[in-house]
Amino acid sequence: MTNTLSKKYRALALLLGSLILPALSAAAAMPQAQGCESTTVVHAYYQISRQPQGEPATQSTIEVIRNQQQVAYRNPGLQVTDLWEQTPRQRLHLVRYFDAWERGIEYQPDEIEGSHDWSAKYFLVSEQQRQSMHSNNASDNSCTEAQTLVKRSEDGNLTLRWSQQYQLPESISLENDAEKTEWKLLKVEADPAAVANSFRQLGQYQTTDYTDIGDSESDPFLRRMINLGFVEHGDHGVYDADGHELGGAHNH
Repeated sequence: MTNTLSKKYRALALLLGSLILPALSAAAAMPQAQGCESTTVVHAYYQISRQPQGEPATQSTIEVIRNQQQVAYRNPGLQVTDLWEQTPRQRLHLVRYFDAWERGIEYQPDEIEGSHDWSAKYFLVSEQQRQSMHSNNASDNSCTEAQTLVKRSEDGNLTLRWSQQYQLPESISLENDAEKTEWKLLKVEADPAAVANSFRQLGQYQTTDYTDIGDSESDPFLRRMINLGFVEHGDHGVYDADGHELGGAHNH
């Protein structure tokens, strides 16, 4: 049960992280039409569908809440939110919040394994990943029209529909011989006040540093999170439901 929950969370909270640069370079991440006004301050809702070969599809949801310096991935089903920030030394800092408990576990950069590519967290699909893909659009000059990017490799066929207006994927599809995984954007709310309120609420939760957990196992919250496998830390990118990374190090 522990491994299943842990893998499922890493999978769903993250399909976005390693496919997906700092907010200050957001405008330069993709070509934009002249006069095109984009915003990176959003609350986006995604539906994730995964279908292994010969099996029924399973679905889940994930929310992406983003201001100019932070991005949070909220898994409503597990009531877990990963808040990512970039440090001045271009490393990643993570706080994993457990919404039902109003508690969080904080991970310093040296405690986070894998890539520290901020763009893979902030944009859901890394800048390097997008630059490696081929555009299928006849014209990319429309601010409201999504740009379609594709890449075919031995690992499978990756298709990305990219919203230049919101600097987010409208959809992500990865298909190979083993399975098909899709992310679909259901809606976007671009309300700076609401986004600020979401981060303010998270900031009110009590947090514990990851290195202090061993000395605090008498804490019922920490004991339960350890038993469920939620205290593990890793790359925390965008994964499928079995924890397989979609992009980034796999270079789809």
